[in-house]
Amino acid sequence: TEEDIGPLVQHIYELRNNGPSGFSKAMLTLQWPYKYNNNTLLYIVEYEIEGPMNCTSDMEINPLNVKILSSQAEEHNVTRDTDDRAHHNMHRRDVTTVKGDVQTLACGTAQCLKIICQVGRQIGRA
Repeated sequence: TEEDIGPLVQHIYELRNNGPSGFSKAMLTLQWPYKYNNNTLLYIVEYEIEGPMNCTSDMEINPLNVKILSSQAEEHNVTRDTDDRAHHNMHRRDVTTVKGDVQTLACGTAQCLKIICQVGRQIGRA
């Protein structure tokens, strides 16, 4: 449940080819701090892919089989397609102030999750 893993955080990554030419193959790598001092930072429930892409992860995704209610996901981020572009409406949550030392975590100091995607044909903007 959300109580076990924390509040839902939804990331949306959009890959665009703004060049004049298309390409037939590319690799996209996403990585971010996943665990630090044996504590989970961002628990990955799922990831979805649209378009000509095949992705794999170096870690098991959602080993606890946590289910997120669809109303919970829709409440935090809404995507609307308009004029060939996606517009994302983010709903900001209150953040409590952290007292003490603040540390920036990177893949050198924390255990990182990595998702590697083989990207298929992308048409350029002519």
